[in-house]
Amino acid sequence: MKFFAVFAVVAALATCQANTIQQLPTNTGLQQDFEDFLALVPVDDLVKLGVDYLMNDKEFQATFAYLQGTEFAKVWEKFFKVKEVKEVLKFVEDAGLDVFAFLNEFGHFFNLPPVNPIHSRRGTGLTGFVNDALALLPKDKLVALFEEKLQTSPEFKALYEKLTSAEFNTLAQNFLNSKEVQGYFQTLKEHGVDVVKVFQLVKEFFGWHYPNMKFFAVFAVVAALATCQANTIQQLPTNTGLQQDFEDFLALVPVDDLVKLGVDYLMNDKEFQATFAYLQGTEFAKVWEKFFKVKEVKEVLKFVEDAGLDVFAFLNEFGHFFNLPPVNPIHSRRGTGLTGFVNDALALLPKDKLVALFEEKLQTSPEFKALYDKLTSAEFNTLAQNFLNSKEVQGYFQTLKEHGVDVVKVFQLVKEFFGWH
Repeated sequence: MKFFAVFAVVAALATCQANTIQQLPTNTGLQQDFEDFLALVPVDDLVKLGVDYLMNDKEFQATFAYLQGTEFAKVWEKFFKVKEVKEVLKFVEDAGLDVFAFLNEFGHFFNLPPVNPIHSRRGTGLTGFVNDALALLPKDKLVALFEEKLQTSPEFKALYEKLTSAEFNTLAQNFLNSKEVQGYFQTLKEHGVDVVKVFQLVKEFFGWHYPNMKFFAVFAVVAALATCQANTIQQLPTNTGLQQDFEDFLALVPVDDLVKLGVDYLMNDKEFQATFAYLQGTEFAKVWEKFFKVKEVKEVLKFVEDAGLDVFAFLNEFGHFFNLPPVNPIHSRRGTGLTGFVNDALALLPKDKLVALFEEKLQTSPEFKALYDKLTSAEFNTLAQNFLNSKEVQGYFQTLKEHGVDVVKVFQLVKEFFGWH
């Protein structure tokens, strides 16, 4: 074992000479350690010695020529496919030494094909990728942070409570039981995207019962983290408290390792490549558009958005990556025409806060109080009655009503909303 440790140092020093010392260790402490070793190595003398051998020693020249030839290139490629070789390299990499940087610097010098890092690609297809990606996550730390946030972050707890409410559970059940949703899930499964299986893998990883509300709550967090990686974390939560919470979760995610794993699957797994190609194609684009028109899907998305999580940012980042059409937010358009718009617009207003601010202004703002007094005076009341009783005004109101502008109805809606007499 001592030999392997020293060999790792020697390999690192060789890499350092190729100006890659800053890439080699995975922490600054190791970097300094290797620089200390390097300071003791007579680099110039070693280079001169190598040039001397290359210029004057025929046996060395023959070896050098072999290392540059096609025969050795074939040996090089086959060697790194051996199971035991891959196991050693994976262990050394996990120990904190970027052995692949050394190998590829050596390979580059002799025009050899690159050696790809090993990222525990144990499965195949999308489910294999998800399984391997989950294995990279620090589960205990994520769960501990989740529990901590429930105790320390009012914003995160509020989001959690909304996503674990009976109301959301009903929406989730409707979503899962929808024949249309199940049909789209089946279509995706036939092309390697087994949505139910992916949910099952996540559930088993965290040890949750499925389907349950806690699963959906945490899955929303996972989706948000994915969005964070698309540089949209600042758009994702609707308040700064949640933003900090998501950044704390993100700090625990080994993003670089997940990216490397994805590249490994994309470069080497044919099943994953086929799924990826399907997601980029026109057939999936049609499924994507139709899926978000399903009533149960829109209801779930609307609820999650109202809970404070911009799920549409996540969906559109995913869609942008695969050149899919955007998914538009849902704004509870329940009615039709101008009166429907006014009704839905009023539903979006924070009535209690508006009323409270109104009462406050009457107490604290002389200018607002003076305006209010004028608009509630007997003089203005007489003018308003004359206005409403005018035959000409009523005629114009009737003309507007025939074209969808029911002024009286709009006034009535506003009055009812605020509870005025």
